[in-house]
Amino acid sequence: SGVNLYSLRLSRRAPDEAHPYGRGKVEDLAGLAQGAFIALSGLGLLAESVRRLARGAEVSPGFFGLSVMALSAAVSVWHGRTLRRAGEATHSTVMRTEATHFAMDWVSNLGVLAALAAVRLTGSAVWDVLISVAITLYILREAWKVVRFSVLEILDAGLPAETLREIEATIRGYHPQIVGFHD
Repeated sequence: SGVNLYSLRLSRRAPDEAHPYGRGKVEDLAGLAQGAFIALSGLGLLAESVRRLARGAEVSPGFFGLSVMALSAAVSVWHGRTLRRAGEATHSTVMRTEATHFAMDWVSNLGVLAALAAVRLTGSAVWDVLISVAITLYILREAWKVVRFSVLEILDAGLPAETLREIEATIRGYHPQIVGFHD
C-alpha cells in the first residue's frame, strides 16, 4: 500500500521536460508489482496449505479468533468498496489494484472465519486446509487479472472491437452532419 501511495503521488505530477507525457505509467508499474506480490503471497499460502495437509493442521477455533476475523472482514469490505469507487471515479490503476487487494483480504478473512467455524462444529482441522486451498485459487485468479490489466496498460493495448463499434455508433448517431472522425 505504501508503494501504491508513492506511485499514485508520482504519477500525478505534472508533465515536465524529462516526462513530456506525464508519469501515468508509474501506476501501471505499481499495479504490476502488486499483482506479482499478491501472486507470490497466494503461492506461499498454497505451499503452507499443502504443508499443513501433509503434517496435519492444528486449529484453535476460539471465540476471540472468530470475533477478530469477523471484524477484519467488515473493515476490509468497507475499505475495499471505498477504494473501488475511488478507482472507478479517477480511472486509477493503483486505486483499482488496492481495491482488489482489500477484496482479497475480506474473502480471505471470511474464509478463515468459515474454516474456524467448520473446525469448531466438526472437530476436523481438514476444513482449514480445504478452505485455504480455495482462497489460494481465488487469490491467484485475482492476481492474474491485476497483472494482465497492468501489462495491457503498459503496452497501450487497444480497446476491444465491440467497444470501438459502440463508440463509432455513438459518434455517428450524435449528429447527422458528422461525416467522419479519427484518433
